[in-house]
Amino acid sequence: MYQILYLLFFSLILTSCSSESLEGYREEGEGITRSLLYELQKIRTKEELILSDHKLSSLFQKLARVMISAKEFSSLHPELSFPPLNSTNQKLNDQLKEELVLIYRIEGGRALMEGYQRLALESLKKVENKFMLMD
Repeated sequence: MYQILYLLFFSLILTSCSSESLEGYREEGEGITRSLLYELQKIRTKEELILSDHKLSSLFQKLARVMISAKEFSSLHPELSFPPLNSTNQKLNDQLKEELVLIYRIEGGRALMEGYQRLALESLKKVENKFMLMD
């Protein structure tokens, strides 16, 4: 569960950003999150989850790349701040959390989802550690 919350937290904070502005990164992250939500809403069985492995892994990695880019952009522009979260962001977060809970209820769903998230989380942790060392 920690991995999901970690990913959700950083997706809302960091993807709240444009490829050349923080708002742009947010919009890009929201788009990926919507795609992820769409994919998860189609899954109700273990077989469907297994068949979605490549798509889900790809979306989690894509989201992580946007979050990393946002963090790097933010570190280069400390005068800018992340835009505040709005009700749309919160609704999207809540919907994603609900779908992940449903997936986790599928027998073996938790282990599969954690596997699909693994590369994305490792990338995020590396960047987080890099920035912690810089502080």
